[in-house]
Amino acid sequence: MTYLVHGATGAQGGPVAALLKANGHDVRPLTRATAELDDILALTSAYAGVEAAFIHFPITPDPAAPGRWAKAVATAVLAAKPRRVVISTSGGVGDERLAVISGLAAELRAGGVPATLLAPRLFRENLLLPPIQDRLRADGTLIYPVRADQPIAWVSHLDVAEAAVAALTSATAPDEVHLGETLTGPELAAGFAAHLGRPVTYQQLSPAEFQVLLAPLLGEAAAAGIAASYGDIAGLPHLSFPAEQGGEALLGAQPRGTAAWLAELDIPA
Repeated sequence: MTYLVHGATGAQGGPVAALLKANGHDVRPLTRATAELDDILALTSAYAGVEAAFIHFPITPDPAAPGRWAKAVATAVLAAKPRRVVISTSGGVGDERLAVISGLAAELRAGGVPATLLAPRLFRENLLLPPIQDRLRADGTLIYPVRADQPIAWVSHLDVAEAAVAALTSATAPDEVHLGETLTGPELAAGFAAHLGRPVTYQQLSPAEFQVLLAPLLGEAAAAGIAASYGDIAGLPHLSFPAEQGGEALLGAQPRGTAAWLAELDIPA
C-alpha cells in the first residue's frame, strides 16, 4: 500500500515518511518538486491510487495561501478517494489558517473521505532554535514567549509522526486528536535540566523580543506573523486539552517527555 506524505523531506512530514517506511509501507513524497499546493492537476496526479495521505501546510506570510491550498487539495483528494487522510494543523490556536484546515477536513468527510485532524499546540523543536539554544548554553536560561505559569501542550515532530501513522494505518480513527504533554515553563526547563545535568531556569520573552530573534532566521514578515500569534496565546488561560481527547487515549500514541526527546535527538549535554 502506498501512502502520500506532504512535505516528506521536511521537519514534520519527514518523520511521518520515515516511520511509514520503517513499518514496511511504500511512501509517495509530495514536495514542491512534485507539485505546488495550488496546482490542482499536479496534486490530482500525485494522489491517484494512494491508500491514504498525510497533509500539512507550510508556514507562509501570505494569508490567502492556505485557502487556495485547501481548495486544490480537496479537489485532488475527492477525485482520488483514498481510504483516509490525516491532517496536521501544524500548531497554533484560533487563527484563520486553522479555520481553513478544519474546513478542509469537514469538506473531505462530507465528500466521503474519512479525515482525522491532528491538533498539536506548540512544537518542542521551536526550543532548538539557535538564539534559544545560545542563551541556554550561555547562562542556563530557557527563553520563550509564553507565560511561566501557562499550562501548554508541547509536542515533538516525532510524536506527531507516531500519531499520524497510527491514524493512517488503522481501520478506524477519530475525527480529531489533540497532541502533546502539558507543561508550564518551569516544568519544561526541568526537563532540559534533567537531560543536561545542570540547573535550567525559565524566562518569558515578549512577542516583540521573540520577533527580533526570529527575523534573521525567517525574515521580517514571517517573524512578525509568528510573534503576533504569541501575543494571542499570551491572553489564553492555557493551551492544553482533556486527556481523553489526546493521542495517548485515542490512538495509543504517548508523547515523549522533554528529557527523553532530547536524548533521542542526541542533543549534547
